Amino acid sequence: MKTPTRSVKRETAGRHHGRQIVLTIPPQCDFIVLRQKGTRRSYDVSLAAVYDMAVKQQVARDRAMKKAKK
Repeated sequence: MKTPTRSVKRETAGRHHGRQIVLTIPPQCDFIVLRQKGTRRSYDVSLAAVYDMAVKQQVARDRAMKKAKK
């Protein structure tokens, strides 16, 4: 995979509190930047934290499905 040389920006299709979310991945960084479209306030989130959150959500989903089957 090639290392990016410039920032990559994407907007979500859905809305959160009436605004789209803008996701920015800076080059050669291990974090992402999130903000609501039309605002200046942004939040830096490490990719490790995003991965951990995704794993926790999947484990919770699996447990809920297992519990529902009983």
